[in-house]
Amino acid sequence: MHSSRIFFFSSVAVAAGALGACSGGGGSVASAPPVNAKILIAGKVAKFTGSDTIVHTYASPLPGQANFTEAYAFAQTTTVNLAAAGAPAPYDVNTTVTFTASQAPPAGTQKESATNDSFETQTGSGANVQVLLVAENSATTGIDITGGLTGGGPYTIATTSSTKYTTPQTLGIYPLAAGANYAEPLARTVALTETDANAGGAGPALAYESSASSTFAGGGSLARTAQFTNGESTSLNENVNGSAQFQETGPLFSLSETIGVPVAGATGYTIPVTYTRQPASLGATPAPSATPVTSNAVDWYPGGGLPAQPLSSETITVKGAATALPAACSGALAEPNTVELDEKLSTLNVDGSYETLTQQRFDSNGTNVCILRTTTTNTYSVTTGLPLQSTTETYTQILTNLTVPTAAAAQT
Repeated sequence: MHSSRIFFFSSVAVAAGALGACSGGGGSVASAPPVNAKILIAGKVAKFTGSDTIVHTYASPLPGQANFTEAYAFAQTTTVNLAAAGAPAPYDVNTTVTFTASQAPPAGTQKESATNDSFETQTGSGANVQVLLVAENSATTGIDITGGLTGGGPYTIATTSSTKYTTPQTLGIYPLAAGANYAEPLARTVALTETDANAGGAGPALAYESSASSTFAGGGSLARTAQFTNGESTSLNENVNGSAQFQETGPLFSLSETIGVPVAGATGYTIPVTYTRQPASLGATPAPSATPVTSNAVDWYPGGGLPAQPLSSETITVKGAATALPAACSGALAEPNTVELDEKLSTLNVDGSYETLTQQRFDSNGTNVCILRTTTTNTYSVTTGLPLQSTTETYTQILTNLTVPTAAAAQT
């Protein structure tokens, strides 16, 4: 539900996530959205402008690492088309966005542009309409700031991804009734490719992931493979009960980890981990060993016991009409019929990370007028269970202008 696009449809408020924008800094808005017989209208075009701000905060910065903020102005165009024959859904919602940095990040990736094709379907009519996301393809470009620090840049990162949802994601349930909530299905397949090159076609000194393929199941389990530009490859198979198998092979070293289900002991739970690692090319954590070594890691899972079931969960709640918007949305376009939708997402990757996300999204008749999102990622040593780093990203998006020309095609 936190995917990157502004949603606009007909005159219905939409319960969908996000390259959206914010709405006015505290003004009054209408208390209830209107109801329309159609949501997706072929030929409908809308143009948006606004701002993106992302604050990166490290609980314990590593050497050379510091908190930073990046900020952008964005311009977006979204068009609803009838999908081509053979497409996974009847509607193709195309979004293009360009970003202009007003405060460039000192590390990571500076955003430049993005495109997205969302294949969607709608069911029902009148006061009982649902919009579903079946599949999507996206492409992004940006400047590799971190790679540029090693010399030879600037480097441009180009990423493409495709996602197919085994059970479609819910983008909207109408009318938006205060107190309504639902859980998003987890099962999907994702394929990703990435290139990182300077004007001469050369890549940065640091290796990066060039391709990956992931399959997620309904209980939060996953199977993932990845290839890196230095010849290393990885595979991760994570089971719904929390056990997992990770392997990395290539010219530098090989690593194999088997992660077991937490075991109760006299002083609490521990996580059994068996590993082999040869040679010690990338340091001594874990120490090199040609024969399997078993360690009992501190149980770092939330609550210090067995992993939550499912491993990942996402819930959406319609909080209700927003009679005033938070101060963080100050300066955004004031729009009527604004409704607040709240999202909570948690994901446990037993191979060393736990992520939580909370989001407030303010939706006016199908347009996200304000998004406030906080994402915290904690990483841990698999073999010891000790914390490595905690990072928080605070994301604010504000809509400053919206133009909806006359639809190019009749409602269908």
